[in-house]
Amino acid sequence: MMKNEIAWLKENFPLSKPVKIWLVPYKKYFGIASETKTHFIIKIARRLDFISACDTLRHEWSHCLTFNSHPDHSDAWARKYGQIIRRRGNEEEEF
Repeated sequence: MMKNEIAWLKENFPLSKPVKIWLVPYKKYFGIASETKTHFIIKIARRLDFISACDTLRHEWSHCLTFNSHPDHSDAWARKYGQIIRRRGNEEEEF
């Protein structure tokens, strides 16, 4: 199911580089995004339920979209995250 969410994000909010997504044994964090010269890395806590993992993926994806020009949780990041949540919510309501 997470593959569907990843495919939707890639189609609707494409990143400037490839992304690697890992499920990791985080206890303190829900997720973390980072950037290398060639790709983005999104790590999501394995302990999360599906809905929380999808929300964390969208949160971290927003970081990847705004890494180059804005710091963490900037207004630009909040706008991008809001766009993702709004569009995804509208599409889910259609079902």
